[in-house]
Amino acid sequence: MRLQSLMLIATVCSIGGSVSAHAESFPRDPTEVLVSVRGYDFRDARSVASFDERLRRAAIQACDSGQPGSRAVKASDSQCARESWEAAVRKLDQPLLSQLHGQKIDMARAGASHPQGE
Repeated sequence: MRLQSLMLIATVCSIGGSVSAHAESFPRDPTEVLVSVRGYDFRDARSVASFDERLRRAAIQACDSGQPGSRAVKASDSQCARESWEAAVRKLDQPLLSQLHGQKIDMARAGASHPQGE
């Protein structure tokens, strides 16, 4: 059986949930975004990179709380998007996609641990 689409579901976070112990928490309505895999070749690096970016944008869309832009809300939305994006990559279980995604995560972590100006 061939996977034709992936449902990206952003239900794992609540706004402010794990950002800070002092942050106010608001319930997040479950949001689903359908992402089609049609037209993507998961053996081709460029196609996989394009799909991974599409998946990232879908996760951001699914996790947009629509709440006013406080720092805690933005951080919660970002965390939700990262977790949803990573869950979708794991669910697809495509080796090249997983490898590329892992490299992006490693680069992001390395950048975060070495802020500019140091």
